[in-house]
Amino acid sequence: KEDFNMAFSKPVHSQLLSVDYLTQIAGNIASGFYMGGHSKGGNLAVYAAMCCEREDVRKRIINIFNNDGPGFRPEISENGNYERIAGRTKKFIPRSSLVGMILESNVDYEIIESKSVGVFQHNPYSWQVEGDAFVRGEDMRKGKKRRDNVLNKWILSMDEEELHVFIDKLYEVIASTGAEDLLAFTSDFPNHMKMVRKAMKDMDDETKKMIGKIIRNLFKMAGHEFRNKNKEKI
Repeated sequence: KEDFNMAFSKPVHSQLLSVDYLTQIAGNIASGFYMGGHSKGGNLAVYAAMCCEREDVRKRIINIFNNDGPGFRPEISENGNYERIAGRTKKFIPRSSLVGMILESNVDYEIIESKSVGVFQHNPYSWQVEGDAFVRGEDMRKGKKRRDNVLNKWILSMDEEELHVFIDKLYEVIASTGAEDLLAFTSDFPNHMKMVRKAMKDMDDETKKMIGKIIRNLFKMAGHEFRNKNKEKI
């Protein structure tokens, strides 16, 4: 759930701390250096590199490795001058990535083969290695990419209050369906909605109303997206 905190329009505390940490550690390194992390750590590595106020530190960064970490809202990327480090940022994600595709706009990510399936591919110990390199995989299915795009449009359409509810409540509600990824529950609407209602049973009326609104907006957006894709095929 912490990875979804990155979807807020303002930096979270850990992101601010990552900038201080980079500045402190870089002071102990005389040469060029690498940065990186997995999941939330990957996001923090990229954030620290692009938001560091010391250009002499940023210039010594050789590469930043973001291993299946979430991206950033457009305003955070712009304010952090992402373009200064874009060419040195390397992103690796498994084919069924969920966390790594949150707010992802960088088309240069590389697909890694995993021994696991679905959301369990987020575990980096499941990633396949051959020699001293990851085993590269085929690109994601178009349907998976469309679902990720819908999720990101959905996140960007919410205000801060709705987003807080999403992070605190909605994730656990949708996760209760056992769907392969966060939006896969749309594929079996009747059964998954029964599970959603069961998960919402003990929530207060206001929270139920908010989650209901968000889910309705999600389905509307997903339906609109898929209709557009069908028109393009026709």
